[in-house]
Amino acid sequence: CCDRPGGRGRPPDPEKRQAIIAAAGRLFMDHGYGVSMESIATEAGVSKQTIYNLFSTKEELFGKIIADRSEMILAPLQPLFDGADVLREDTDPEQVLLDFARNFLDLVTSDCVTKVYTMVLTVDTHAGGHALREFYYKNGPIRTVGFFADYLARQHEKGTLRVPDPDLAAETFLAMLTGFHSVRIALSVPPYRFDAETIERRARYGVDMFLREHGTTDETASG
Repeated sequence: CCDRPGGRGRPPDPEKRQAIIAAAGRLFMDHGYGVSMESIATEAGVSKQTIYNLFSTKEELFGKIIADRSEMILAPLQPLFDGADVLREDTDPEQVLLDFARNFLDLVTSDCVTKVYTMVLTVDTHAGGHALREFYYKNGPIRTVGFFADYLARQHEKGTLRVPDPDLAAETFLAMLTGFHSVRIALSVPPYRFDAETIERRARYGVDMFLREHGTTDETASG
């Protein structure tokens, strides 16, 4: 939803797909989930049928947007794996956790994601709200936790961290970082956005706490 407007014309299908995703993200953020597929098609410079050829429903299109935001959160973990999903041997878990925590906090407290989250909470069930929230949950929080838990499980197998329950550890770590942020949004209690100092303080605190429990040596657990 924070992408720049895409180009018009007759691009290949991958470019059309990205133009649709970018256009839908902008319109959802500015006008809410009630925006029509016709409006998205006009904004993206494609026909409505082109959208339906790529995304069978508006919920599916919204889910793709959330999945893309999830990719941004997961960016610090992506370089850790090569094409065969083999973990590199020279990666410092503490630095990975810090980068991941900073990226996660910066994105989930951004104006863009805050608006999307607010929209998801306020769509009426009769207007597809339940399906929308399910898409958001699966493509955002659950996907992020799953990917992060997989990283922790690999570290546990490797012996660089002690994480016998990676799913629990991943979910707890992310919850510790954000605190009551989602509650504030749900109750419309500002502030929603963390400044750089707050992000750094929360990231450092969260990683230090995590390594005290899951680090393998005193050196690893030191902040």
